[in-house]
Amino acid sequence: YGPEAIEAQYEYRTTRVSREGGVLKVHPTTMRFTFRTARQVSRLGVMLVGWDGNNGSTLTAAVLANRLRLSWPTRSGRKEANYYGSLAQVGTVSLGLDAEGQEVFVPFSALLPMVAPNDLVACVGLPPQNHMLLEHKMERPGPSLKQVGPLAATCPVSNKKGPVPASTSGCTGDANGHLQVEEPQMPTT
Repeated sequence: YGPEAIEAQYEYRTTRVSREGGVLKVHPTTMRFTFRTARQVSRLGVMLVGWDGNNGSTLTAAVLANRLRLSWPTRSGRKEANYYGSLAQVGTVSLGLDAEGQEVFVPFSALLPMVAPNDLVACVGLPPQNHMLLEHKMERPGPSLKQVGPLAATCPVSNKKGPVPASTSGCTGDANGHLQVEEPQMPTT
């Protein structure tokens, strides 16, 4: 461990087999690797294609709920937003045994520097085809979702057959799902 990076040496041992006159010869080989991981976690942003789908709305809602420390009542009591379903955030890894023979576990996120979900710079995506705001898909945290919106795009990407919605500006399509994109007008000086 150094102040700037974590370096690890690794030897990968395998065998190389050759045929010489009908005889197989096995040669042990070793490849040496050096892995270097920066200790400073970089800024990370997320861009999702199909942001209005299950994955996009779930990720956006989870990050916002945790940032805002939202809670809600349930039959079994009040629950708070957490990342319990995230292997990287709540999973543990066995490091080995201590002097008394007890297994020692550490959080998975403590092994290497990694981005915490609440530190994501932005959760953005391409515009939804139906132009329904994400806040309409999730009752909580509606007011917070007004601050986020899809990126501008020439046209939506779709794997569905059918005409492109008329509300999609700059795009037209036919019944087979083929898109015709209007060229953007460049200003003349």
